Amino acid sequence: MIANADNFQLVRSDKSGQTYPFYKISNSFVIYPVVSTEIIDRLKQYQDRRLFFYANPSALQIANGKQVSDFSAYVGIDPSLAFGDIADLKKKNDYSKLNDRYTELVSGEPTQQYSYAHLCFVVAEAAARGWVTESSVNWYKKGIEAAMKFIADNTPNTSQYTHNMPLDGTYIASAIASYGDQFPTTKEGQIEAIMTQKYLASFLQGRINPYYDYRRTGYPKWKINPASSLNADDPTKIPVRWRYPASEYNYNGQNLDEALARQFGGKDEINQLMWLLK
Repeated sequence: MIANADNFQLVRSDKSGQTYPFYKISNSFVIYPVVSTEIIDRLKQYQDRRLFFYANPSALQIANGKQVSDFSAYVGIDPSLAFGDIADLKKKNDYSKLNDRYTELVSGEPTQQYSYAHLCFVVAEAAARGWVTESSVNWYKKGIEAAMKFIADNTPNTSQYTHNMPLDGTYIASAIASYGDQFPTTKEGQIEAIMTQKYLASFLQGRINPYYDYRRTGYPKWKINPASSLNADDPTKIPVRWRYPASEYNYNGQNLDEALARQFGGKDEINQLMWLLK
């Protein structure tokens, strides 16, 4: 893979069973999604224009006089809040919905199974860890560039979708240079930066892969709220494994007991690291 043209992806179309999943026709659930602070706050921190392509501005902020091209007009909701708190925030109308391109365009954007951007971040991490003799920062910048170009190439160039903040070649070149200048010098700092960008590039694409990266590296540093946590064993953590299914207990108990004793001190507990992560 050397470019986005090599992405392993499903291209959507206006045919039965092939439309974009968030397309509004025959999809009554498109009124519910909101964009989280995990995405919005990071993009605002970097003044990254992908914000304007991922989200719509807060209706309340626009009513109060802010422009659609103003970073501060975009407001995320903290996903670690208790549901009641999230419902209260939604009533205030001060939050960002998905960008219209996800709901108004029948073809949306291709659904990636594996992308060139993802590959770039994999090589960048390997370089940061010293596993390959490549430049970590160069592959990091290639990944961000590929992610930005993917969004730009799959978005009509109208203010409804770009909010007058286009991802053109001039902006992308400037943004990549800025990210490169800010790239950390320590190995751990580099890994955090790479995982964060890999996460941002996976918006509505990565499905469960960002969780696998998180439990493997601890990045991005997602918010954890003990008050809303369902992790009864340790509400300050995100679980790092699944328990064995009931069928194993019912039909394979002897081997299951042996596996638990060997790996987890005999306890089938969600916060213990599986062997692969050790």
